[in-house]
Amino acid sequence: MSFTLGDYVDVPTRLQLALAKWPELRIQESTPVVVIFEGREWIQISTTVWRSPDDTLPAIASAWEPKGTTPYTRDSEMMNCSTSSLGRALGLMGIGVGKSIATSHEVQLRQENSNKNAQIIDFAPSKKEPQTHTPTGAFATPKQLGYIKKLAKDAGLDDLRLLELIQRTLNSDEAVLELLKSHEASKIIEELR
Repeated sequence: MSFTLGDYVDVPTRLQLALAKWPELRIQESTPVVVIFEGREWIQISTTVWRSPDDTLPAIASAWEPKGTTPYTRDSEMMNCSTSSLGRALGLMGIGVGKSIATSHEVQLRQENSNKNAQIIDFAPSKKEPQTHTPTGAFATPKQLGYIKKLAKDAGLDDLRLLELIQRTLNSDEAVLELLKSHEASKIIEELR
């Protein structure tokens, strides 16, 4: 599939549009998490955006950034991930969304990197090997999402039918593939098998 970066809005433009629409806009990022994809380190950050101080339904989005893949991204992974996460949250609010919630930055990264197997690593100081775990509430890994898409394709499900299956399985009209938690993705995988 070929991508035209001109079809995607960059994050600074999304932020300018959002601030023009909601001058009291508030933004908060999560603590970054280090994620390992088949031996390669990535950074994950989630961002919450409120339209105003009394907004009861903020937009929440996450992004992943590979660690040091090019001379241009090395040592700036955290900033790149922060920017992507903010762009996705603003996209969920309908800001700068044309063909996709993805930003031009994310599309470019997607072209450079393939989805890999993810595991969260606990880097507690000790001489033991790091413990692998998936925290409660963690978002589905790219591997889980890719596997769901493969199973759905093998079952002859188009995007709409997959969405219906997800919502029926999780008993939620608001459930969407891109925002599944890891435990929810496991349920969908079991349903598709």
